Amino acid sequence: MRISLMGPPGSGKGTQGDRLSEALSIPKISTGDLIRAEIASGSDRGKEIESDFHRGKLSPPDLVVSLVQARVEQQDCSNGFILDGSPRTVEEAHFMQENGLVDIMFVLDLPDEVLIERMVGRRIDPSSGKTYNVSLGLPDVDLVTREMDSDPRARIQEFKSKSLPAISMFRSDIRIHVNGVGTPNQVYIRIIEALLRRW
Repeated sequence: MRISLMGPPGSGKGTQGDRLSEALSIPKISTGDLIRAEIASGSDRGKEIESDFHRGKLSPPDLVVSLVQARVEQQDCSNGFILDGSPRTVEEAHFMQENGLVDIMFVLDLPDEVLIERMVGRRIDPSSGKTYNVSLGLPDVDLVTREMDSDPRARIQEFKSKSLPAISMFRSDIRIHVNGVGTPNQVYIRIIEALLRRW
């Protein structure tokens, strides 16, 4: 089963992707993680995109496509995978469709006000990469705010202008919109119920 999990920044894609990955025993593939690894490798391409990436700008589609293609060819993806936040652009969507990388797509829908509140309250543990939110309580560790969360409205607008057209390219019978408002557990139950109805 090849799942695409989409939604604007702050919608909870990563959290839901982790839970689905565990439940279905298939890997979650985060394009953000793939790009962070490319930057950490010190490659010329990583250095080229580092500044824009940390400001929350979308990375070049050809880079994302090449990283995703290499990742899905690995052995642990043979029974399926979860694409966390991909495709983000029309170019990526074309690649996904041409290579049959999406069997079902879940799109988390939330009002802008909720997304902004979540992004403003988001904190990151730099040692583990785990995300927390001030509204849900914080652990007793040193946390940081990501630069990319400093302008939530711009990130939401970029999602609407670039990612929504990519999402709309997929047939309505495989594209399922899910109410993303509520606790992580409430949203997870909605996704599972939708998956069971469709699969």
